Amino acid sequence: MEKYQPYSFKAKIPTPPFRGLGVDCGVDWGVSPYILNFKQPAGTSRGVYTTRKVWYITYHPFQWQGGEIIIGECAPLPGLSCDDVPEYETVLKETCKKLNLTGNIDWAALRPYPSILFGFEMAFQYLEMNSYKLWNTPFSQGEKGIPINGLIWMGDKKFMIKQIDQKMDDGFRCLKLKIGSLDFEEELQIIKYIREIYQVSCLEIRVDANGAFTPEEAQDKLERLAELDVHSIEQPIRAGQWDEMAKLVESSSLPIALDEELIGMNDPAEKEKLFNHIRPQYIIINPPCMVDSPEDMNGSTKRVNGLHPGGLLQPSNQTSD
Repeated sequence: MEKYQPYSFKAKIPTPPFRGLGVDCGVDWGVSPYILNFKQPAGTSRGVYTTRKVWYITYHPFQWQGGEIIIGECAPLPGLSCDDVPEYETVLKETCKKLNLTGNIDWAALRPYPSILFGFEMAFQYLEMNSYKLWNTPFSQGEKGIPINGLIWMGDKKFMIKQIDQKMDDGFRCLKLKIGSLDFEEELQIIKYIREIYQVSCLEIRVDANGAFTPEEAQDKLERLAELDVHSIEQPIRAGQWDEMAKLVESSSLPIALDEELIGMNDPAEKEKLFNHIRPQYIIINPPCMVDSPEDMNGSTKRVNGLHPGGLLQPSNQTSD
């Protein structure tokens, strides 16, 4: 049973080249765009990703004679993030310009751009710690891993089964399958294949539909997935259909996690309204795609690490009607 233990990624901690210079010295903030190439095409129900453009926030202390230092990452998801907009790079550069001139950031003005907020929060935490170890935890010290799920990208049946076998050999005990692009019956056959080999006690299966189902067909599909001991499903129908999603949450025997439903939901009051209306069993926290904090989530970010690997959280403070 050893190979079914949680697979953990251990951080590799480099040493900042400016250690000892202090964070109060004169600096020049900048932006450096970069194109990431996927090792293999990443298929979802929205399409296939082969590249992803990101912007790195750079920091150059005047006393430092080396090159600029990358300390923050801004990475909106094309076609998904609420801040995937044409003026994105301009907003980011203007924020750096104002930071150079005033030493301050207008956090409230950046709420519509959660991936930019994420990048600067990362950068300032980096400076506060004076280290790439953003937090003093067993994970950041390289002493202990964090349980994560093994993501299975969409593709034909042969490709998906190959990924599944590899993830199991790597020791994952939780797999998340992207569904919604193949024929549903074929996707069910893939999950049946997994269950014939790995029982619930050995492997947890989650699925992510990325809003691929219609409200009319979702109920039946969710019940058929539940029959195969699937743990939960992310975003079965497209975002914005609050009433239909609430009905699914109430009637389906398969727990539902909100994902795209939360993207662009940057107002805490509106977010609380959403939770109280739909009352999902789980929510997905994607920092570059949404504004989140313990205050924003009304306490719902509380969790026991390891019980829900891969960012699956249970809302804890929904108010009564």
